[in-house]
Amino acid sequence: MATVRAQPTISTHPSFHTGTFVPQEGLDTAVDTMLDQLIAWSGALRGVCRARTQTPTAA
Repeated sequence: MATVRAQPTISTHPSFHTGTFVPQEGLDTAVDTMLDQLIAWSGALRGVCRARTQTPTAA
């Protein structure tokens, strides 16, 4: 398990006051940061996963 520290808060109440979705200011930056961290972890864990599948287990 890995921790992604960036966790953007998305409040839907003020975002729909006009009837259409209007994202909060800075939301795109917060989501981009979270996704960058997620991508970094997935790349790091990919090697661990591959190593575990290639290592024979003891019976």
